Amino acid sequence: MSRATLGVTAKYTMITAVVKRCREVRSRLKVHKIFYILKSLGYPVVERFEYRQYGPYSDDLATDLQSTVNADHVRERMVESAEDEDEERYRRYDYSLGQGGGSYVEREFSLDPMLEAVTGGMANVAEELNRCTPLQLELIATLMFLQDENVRPNHIVAVLKSSKPQYTDAGVHGALEFIRDLRGRASFATPPDFPSIFGLVSEGPPSDAAGGLDEEIYGGT
Repeated sequence: MSRATLGVTAKYTMITAVVKRCREVRSRLKVHKIFYILKSLGYPVVERFEYRQYGPYSDDLATDLQSTVNADHVRERMVESAEDEDEERYRRYDYSLGQGGGSYVEREFSLDPMLEAVTGGMANVAEELNRCTPLQLELIATLMFLQDENVRPNHIVAVLKSSKPQYTDAGVHGALEFIRDLRGRASFATPPDFPSIFGLVSEGPPSDAAGGLDEEIYGGT
C-alpha cells in the first residue's frame, strides 16, 4: 500500500471511528461542526473548512463522508423532521455505523497502532460534543473559528452576534467558557514521531476562509 493511499485510508478510518463511537450523529451540520472543533483542537483533520451560513463547513469533508457511505462503512439515513407541529417539515441526514464499518476500523487499527491511539482521542471528544444540540455546536464551532482567525477576544461577542443575533449574551459567554475548558483538557499535541501520512497542516489557522469570514461575518467591510 502506498503512503498516499494510506493517508486516504487514515482519514476514512477517522470518520468511521468517530461515527462508531457516537453511535448516531443526528444531522450533517453536527458532523461538520464536530470535525471542525477537532481540527481547531489540533487533531489531524486534513479537510479544509470555510465559513458558511451555519458556521464552519467543509466541501472536502462532505466528499469524504459520502465516500464512507458509498463504501458502507457509515450509514446515512434521511429523516423528515420539524421542531414543532406547526413548522414546515425539513430533511435531516443522520449517520451511524455501516455494515462494514466495524471490521474496517478494527483492521486499520491492527495495522497502525498510532492511528488507533490518535483516533481514540478524537472519538472521546466527538462523543462528548455529540451530546450538544446542533445549535449549541454551531455556536461553539463558530466561536472557535473566530478565535482561529485571530479575532480579538474583546470583539468576539460583537462579531458573533452581528451574524447570529439569535444567541443571547449568556449563551455566548457560556460557550466561551466551555471552549476554554475544552482547549485546556482536550487539545492535541502532535507527537515528535507523528507520521506525515496524515498531511497535518503545521502553519496557519485550520481554515482557508479569511475572505469568506470577512464577507459572511463582517458584512464584506
